[in-house]
Amino acid sequence: MKHRICLSLILFFCCNLHLMSQTNQNTQNKQTSNADVALKFMNAYINFINTRPELKATYKWLKTNPVLTEKFKATYKKIEDDAYKADPILGLDFDPILNAQDYPDKGFEISTYDEASGYVTLVGIDLEKFKVTVKIVFQNNKWMVDGAGIINIPEDKQAKS
Repeated sequence: MKHRICLSLILFFCCNLHLMSQTNQNTQNKQTSNADVALKFMNAYINFINTRPELKATYKWLKTNPVLTEKFKATYKKIEDDAYKADPILGLDFDPILNAQDYPDKGFEISTYDEASGYVTLVGIDLEKFKVTVKIVFQNNKWMVDGAGIINIPEDKQAKS
């Protein structure tokens, strides 16, 4: 009888430990996959700007990107339009998504992710001092990019490169 009770308790604890381990692993996978939305977008953006035929093609690319919120797209357009009104020739003298003129050619990797706020800090693969903040939100039943660089990112949350 004592052996059955001990064996039952051991099995109970082992099963609970296994379930807790799976829950922790699922939570970690969920967090990583949430932040991966930011990473995939920024790496796709780097690939795009490395091959874009003209600067005006950027908004067309962003406008059709399904991972971006409408708020992101509208803010980007306003920033660009305001810059061209102020200086019709030059416009904005830096990329608002990257908050920089230069960028890491090989893309980014995740540095930090704050699940509570949705802020993801990315760091350049070939330019380790280059960082950019991306904001993700859960909208329309999926994770989307709502901010990057200076777009919808408060100044105190913007990465300092």
